[in-house]
Parts: sequence; structure tokens; C-alpha cells
Amino acid sequence: MIFGGAFTFLPLLMLAMMLAILRPPWEDWALDERGVRTDARSVEVRETSTEVNDESLYEIVVAFEDARGLKHKATVTTTNDEVIARAREKATLTIEYDREKPSRARLPGEASTSIGGMIFLPLGFVAFGLPLFLFGLVSALRAQRLYRRGHCALARVYEVVPTASSVNDEPVMRMLYAFSTADGEAKGGWKTVEPLAIGETLWVVYDPNQPSRNMPSQA
Repeated sequence: MIFGGAFTFLPLLMLAMMLAILRPPWEDWALDERGVRTDARSVEVRETSTEVNDESLYEIVVAFEDARGLKHKATVTTTNDEVIARAREKATLTIEYDREKPSRARLPGEASTSIGGMIFLPLGFVAFGLPLFLFGLVSALRAQRLYRRGHCALARVYEVVPTASSVNDEPVMRMLYAFSTADGEAKGGWKTVEPLAIGETLWVVYDPNQPSRNMPSQA
């Protein structure tokens, strides 16, 4: 569960930090769908601490009017030296703005965000880690319920078989055991790198309504 949690929550934290610093990619998706071109006047040029392909990313604050004649300001980003030079001279720039949210804008042919496909990297880790985390969580809850409501029995190991897994180069073995219940004999198994020998005994906890649900009491 810890392994799955690390692959789930650490990438989510990284994604949240990325979105807090940089614009999300859906800004570009909206502009692809509803972008309107117009001329804008450069108001301010700011160098950011972000680099794209080893080039400094600049923010350019622009002022423009929408199709209804309403005035707006927006911030576009670029690494293009020619555009940056023109913006510093307060030249007119062509931009694309979202007709539903004019403050969302970009330069034609450029992205409004530098995240791009990187957003899918942490999401890929989440997709991998979330099932592991949920599986571990369900297993932990089942074990907790078994400890609270289960019965104890003394079991005896009758077979130890190898598995295809290993932990720290130690082979994982499946230890099979049997124990007696009020309804007769029941069996169980547990994977471990330190199995007991055949014939040795151990205490197990089992569900009296379904003895096949059991586990070693010291697991």
C-alpha cells in the first residue's frame, strides 16, 4: 500500500505544483476551440525564471479590444527574440484570445503554456499507482476486520512452495497450512521470505463464517 501510495500521491503533488506555477494545457485547448485573432498593444515585458529548450521564457502584457469593443488585458508568453524586441518597443502584436474569456490569450503559432504533454507524465504514475494503493487499502481493511471479528486457531504447515517473486534477492515462498474449526478442517496460505518448516505450527486468525478467509496472527 505504501508503494502504491507513493506512486499516487507524490505525482499528484508534483502535478499540483506544476499547475500552480505554469498555465494548464486546457488553456490551449480552449484557444484551439474558441480563439479569435486581433491586434494588441504591448504594455509590459517580463522575463520569467522558466526556460524552454534552454531559452528564457518571457511574459508580455498586452491590451486589446474584443469584437464588441470592450477593452481587455492579457498575458502571453514567448521565447521568440524578435517578438520580445518588438514588444519592448510597444509595437502592435497579433494575438489569439478566447472569446468567452478574453484574459486567456496567446501568440499565433505558440502555446500559452509550457507544460504541454508533461501533464500526462505524473498522471501516468497515478494510473499505475492508484490500483496498487486501492488493492493495499482493501487488503489492510480486510485484515483489520479479521483481527477484530475473527477467531484464533493453531495451524500446522503442511507444504512450502516457491513463487516467481523475490524481495531483496530473497525468494518468496508460499507457506500452506491447515487448521481445525467448528465446521471441520480449513486451509490457508501466506507468502513470505521466511516460511516455517513443514510440521511447525503457527497461530492464525480466521473468519468463522468463511474460514477460507484467514491469515497468520503475526503477519
